[in-house]
Amino acid sequence: MLISVPLVTLLTALAQASPHGHKQHGIRKESHAWRKIEKPSTEAVIPLRIGLKQQNLENGEKLLLATSDPTSDRYGRHYTPEEIMTLFQPE
Repeated sequence: MLISVPLVTLLTALAQASPHGHKQHGIRKESHAWRKIEKPSTEAVIPLRIGLKQQNLENGEKLLLATSDPTSDRYGRHYTPEEIMTLFQPE
């Protein structure tokens, strides 16, 4: 079967193109060769983040819009940081 050069070139270019909007942010290096080098310092600071599922996220837009609705009792009243933390804190 004979395939034309422009067709092969086009198919190769399409195969190598990344999807629209896709960006690779980094390359993860897999290393299975763990080895102990030295005892860690007791004063070492290890940055750590823990994500917890928040509650009431589905009501966020409704709560926000209530502050700009003249018929709402929340009209014109802004939420304090404490109110926001209480409304959306994890269970």
